[in-house]
Amino acid sequence: MTAFVSNRLVIGASFAAKLSPAQNHFIDWYKISDGVALAAIQGLNEKVEVGRQRAEVRSRKLEEELQQKETEITELKQQLEALEKIIRNQKSN
Repeated sequence: MTAFVSNRLVIGASFAAKLSPAQNHFIDWYKISDGVALAAIQGLNEKVEVGRQRAEVRSRKLEEELQQKETEITELKQQLEALEKIIRNQKSN
């Protein structure tokens, strides 16, 4: 099955379904040739993919940092409780 994305570009329906409205507008607006349009779309897709991968890496790092901070906070709370207990015991003696 074939889908018409613009009056000059014919591509497979599964690929056309993945195009954003901005990408379709880009093709329609500039009326560029099939090969150039496809190269432009692939270039945009590559940029998006690289950005997504970077965002995933950053997200994983932030999640690890958050977990470390949560562990540190828990340990500090335990230390504070132990110190408060020592102070209470000293005051009662």
